[in-house]
Amino acid sequence: MRKEMKTTTLLFDFGCILVGLSKQRCIDALEKIGCGKIAYYVDECRQEDLFHELEIGGSIDAFCEEARRQSSFTDEMGNYCTCTATNDDICWAWNELLTGVPVEKLRKIKSLREQGYRTAILSNTNYIHWQKAIEEFFTIDGLSVDDYFDDIFLSCDLQMVKPDDCIYREVIARLGTNDILFIDDSAKNIAAAEAHGIKTLHDPKGDIWINEL
Repeated sequence: MRKEMKTTTLLFDFGCILVGLSKQRCIDALEKIGCGKIAYYVDECRQEDLFHELEIGGSIDAFCEEARRQSSFTDEMGNYCTCTATNDDICWAWNELLTGVPVEKLRKIKSLREQGYRTAILSNTNYIHWQKAIEEFFTIDGLSVDDYFDDIFLSCDLQMVKPDDCIYREVIARLGTNDILFIDDSAKNIAAAEAHGIKTLHDPKGDIWINEL
């Protein structure tokens, strides 16, 4: 049974803070399916590209169609060749960016909730990545994502991304407080949260918080 709820809400970023990332594995996968021409998009610091459209709730079908279009090429004979990667191929390759959530982190969050802390996620992410996460990363010991978090704020649901001011206002409004400790690997996201009176923990490598909390 959970103890009485503590005041502070622990608000976790998803990429890096919780889930491990491998840019090279994703790039290799895109090249394998013939979409290597869009591999330069695999960068969380990019804010305007076809992956960004996914982060603000864009259609997966539209994303895959644009990925194929940008990956088409002209062969040595001057013939235009269409990329033949399927939607499933492209989603698989994009999901290769995620390596999983370490068990140590999951058990730490579960322990914090049992101590009475409120826990939540605030992430710039997309439905392709999130679906993989809820199906594969939060299911150890027969649990689900709801066993770890009281609330989840995804950019693809909110149609806005960090460090936009509006996303922090939405979080504060929904949680009903700004007594929040926000843990993120991005200095820009941290600064934007602090501007709203949110306490922060800057964790560039995603493992400091385990001991700090």
